[in-house]
Amino acid sequence: MELLRNGEPFARVIADASGLFAFVPPPLPQGSHDLVLQTNVPEGKGRIRSAQSVTVVIGTDKKQAPLVTIAAPDQPTVVLSQPEEPAAAPSQPAHTVAAARQPDGSAPPPAAPAKRPEVRIFAVEAEGAGRLFVSGQAAPGATVRLYLNDAFVAPGGAGPDGRLSFAIGRGVKPGDYRVRLDDVDPVTGAVKSRAEVPFSVPQPPPVAVAGAPIGRATDAAGTTSRSAPSAPRSSDSPAQASDPAGPRESPASGTALALADPGQVVVPEVNTAIVARGDNLWRISKRVYGKGLRYTVIFGANTPQIRNPHLIYPGQVFVLPADEAQKR
Repeated sequence: MELLRNGEPFARVIADASGLFAFVPPPLPQGSHDLVLQTNVPEGKGRIRSAQSVTVVIGTDKKQAPLVTIAAPDQPTVVLSQPEEPAAAPSQPAHTVAAARQPDGSAPPPAAPAKRPEVRIFAVEAEGAGRLFVSGQAAPGATVRLYLNDAFVAPGGAGPDGRLSFAIGRGVKPGDYRVRLDDVDPVTGAVKSRAEVPFSVPQPPPVAVAGAPIGRATDAAGTTSRSAPSAPRSSDSPAQASDPAGPRESPASGTALALADPGQVVVPEVNTAIVARGDNLWRISKRVYGKGLRYTVIFGANTPQIRNPHLIYPGQVFVLPADEAQKR
């Protein structure tokens, strides 16, 4: 067996007769490292690489724990370890604090409760066929909502360890998005903390097809699209907010499914639309909802991307929420 670091052999070990093995590799240097396993079978039987990969990021402070994540096809990235924020040093020894008294001789007030952890986005990843994975962390048991371009996609919750992840099965078209997680009060909907990052879903690689028009290509799914360079993946860049979340919203997809892991939510599909030349909100609403008057649903879900409902631009990507009026 070989342990590959950024595609290069880093350590080797021989499995025993039962196929078991264990690595004790050399220490990893500072920086980012992508680790995978690879079989090195003799007698020309070929090599097989592990589907899972582990990313390790080691900072300059060797006393801090490294960032360690594990990724697998069709699964959200899981954070195994992360650097801890330094704890504030006490202003005086513990025994002195315990003995302190107020001027009137009464006992000191109780210590303030620990600050609630704010929601954070660890990773956003896109795969073919419109799949999108978002992973993060919040206070244990927190109620968290996922938004794309300000459109509510699905509710979820953090597990006992605070980890959470959303997996969208299909429907996320190539384009620019803002991925947002809101930690909300489950009763009032008030936002306790918020994290948002920009993310660009790249165009699928073009596949040459006989008879395709010059200058265009047909992708593997059979749809026609212009080729474009792939954009890099985005990672953690949290922001804060304390404004209320407003009324309950309709998700932009079907039913979100909670997995055995309480921090994982699967959204089978979302509906997105890429604005083409000549489009307007009325036409998109007529095409999607069957009624042009329902353009207000699209406008409300994609504000502030649509500052003026009469002005939309080719290439914009709108997330289309389920139209509750169609269900009545």
